[in-house]
Amino acid sequence: MPATDTRTHPPTTMATHPSADPGVSRARTPPRPDLKDVTGTDVAPRATAAPDVEPAPLVSVVIVTFNSRDTIRACLASLAEERALGPLEVIVVDNASNDETGYAVATEFPWVQLIVNRTNAGFARAMNEGLAFARGEYLLLLNPDTVVPAGTIGRAVAELAAHPHVGMLGCKLVRPDGSFDHACKRGFPTVLSALYYFTGLAGHFPDSPRFAQYTAAHLGIDETGRVDAINGAFMLVRRSAADDVGELDERYWLWAEDLDWCHRFWEKNWEVLYWPEVEVLHLKSASVGEHRSLRLNFAFHRSIWLFYKKHHAPHRSSALSALVAVGVWSKFLGSTAANALRARRSSTAGT
Repeated sequence: MPATDTRTHPPTTMATHPSADPGVSRARTPPRPDLKDVTGTDVAPRATAAPDVEPAPLVSVVIVTFNSRDTIRACLASLAEERALGPLEVIVVDNASNDETGYAVATEFPWVQLIVNRTNAGFARAMNEGLAFARGEYLLLLNPDTVVPAGTIGRAVAELAAHPHVGMLGCKLVRPDGSFDHACKRGFPTVLSALYYFTGLAGHFPDSPRFAQYTAAHLGIDETGRVDAINGAFMLVRRSAADDVGELDERYWLWAEDLDWCHRFWEKNWEVLYWPEVEVLHLKSASVGEHRSLRLNFAFHRSIWLFYKKHHAPHRSSALSALVAVGVWSKFLGSTAANALRARRSSTAGT
């Protein structure tokens, strides 16, 4: 990337989703003359550059937030350092946060293009809104609970550009305690791999390609190689590949939309690369908390079932699919009961 950034940044953009409840007020933002309101379309249209704006940047970063005020500050501060190394477009789509995430972004990071939705329509839909505005040749889907060291994006882009058959690239993700986030390289979930994962066999045999297939155990954490899927927390995508594959499936309200997209990339013969030469800090679950609410727990298990129904059920017997359905929803009921018990214990301990 060039050493300096001399472009004129496009104005911050505010949008509300047309399906939103008009009775719900949007996140508070300070009045500014350069804010625009984009309405009347199902998915926000590609932003049109003003006449005095330089050509499209090489990379567009798209971040979806929900009650992420504290974590998004650290994320955007790290991207500010990256912007100093070269042109970088950053788009934040806020999904009706009630902690003034949008206000914090607008006031503290005026170089960010901001879209504020009146209701939380789900992660995939919000990400599609942001991608529709993006102008870069490369698209970086980034979680708000990440911190990206300066130079990381430029190096990742150079690596992706060097492999024309690779459609998307993921880097090494680490937790705050320095431990490896296994979700950054994964195998597609199958009936057996899910069974091994949820019964703990994958954890007991983390290096076994058989038992730890879901965590892509065939590839070491410091080895570069092709994997079934990477994590949506840091997903660098070639625009031509994204245009070929199509947008994220909005039926996934939250979770598994990244797995689904990776699966569709492979179906279109675009490879997925795990590249651990750079590390990104991932706080993980910053927006959803350590224990999922009933709504989020339902969304998680629904996404598991949707992925199976979409990619596996057509090739499996109806009897096996029925067993999978029973397994998924039994796990939902069990985890819901366990979460309720933990909440009750926490409440009792606090009295």
